[in-house]
Amino acid sequence: MRKTFCLFILAVAFGCNNLNAMSIGVGLHWRDIFVQEYWEDGVPYYAIANFRDETVKISLFAWRAEGEAKALAGPWEIKAKSVLRVEAPSNLEGQLLSFRMEDGQRLGLLSAPESGSTKPEDRYASYNGLNGSGGRHADLWCEQAMPAFKSNGVIEIKVRIPARKGILKFKKAAQRRLPGCVITEVTIREAESKTAGISTDDVYIVIDTSKAALPAKLHTVNLRFDAPKVAQPTMFYIAGFLTISPGTGHWITRGVIVEP
Repeated sequence: MRKTFCLFILAVAFGCNNLNAMSIGVGLHWRDIFVQEYWEDGVPYYAIANFRDETVKISLFAWRAEGEAKALAGPWEIKAKSVLRVEAPSNLEGQLLSFRMEDGQRLGLLSAPESGSTKPEDRYASYNGLNGSGGRHADLWCEQAMPAFKSNGVIEIKVRIPARKGILKFKKAAQRRLPGCVITEVTIREAESKTAGISTDDVYIVIDTSKAALPAKLHTVNLRFDAPKVAQPTMFYIAGFLTISPGTGHWITRGVIVEP
């Protein structure tokens, strides 16, 4: 499962979207720099985690900007082993943004922030996966009541998912890291919903959007994960696989911040 998960994440992160009839890899490398887009009160932000042993500076450029092109945002200085929250550029919907290091290294591309058509109930919402993995889905999003969670506590995330969207599975496994990646997955504790069907076995917690406990066009699923003990703000990730039809689906990933 671990090898398959890593290969699928990388395939999605660098998968191809059609833009102007060209195939363009969209996503950031899953190595040691991680970006989670989120929205607060209608404003887009990035939470950027630097797992390297040295400070890095990252700037945003329009896709294909060359030479001395002016950065759209940044440089943002992220200290070693830390997380920085910054306001993302707005009014760029439909564009691709290039994340670049100070030395010119390209981390990859993400679509410009674009909110969904619905208004979240909680203050913080995200439509795009961690480093772009799993893509952006306007009809399926995550919410949380706070920007970061307490060390050695509980991470609470709401998933808003349409009825009959598919089957969403979270693996009940110990904390794990993907090969070649430094970020750690957090362990799911439980899931509950007043409308969606939920079951569990020795391996998975399963949310079936077609087996509704109560009729609903949009299910709200409350997920709880174990927050690891940390000495400084640290980003972790959650991951569930949504099967839409046999052989078709995508990961739902999010970066979550845990603070002392």
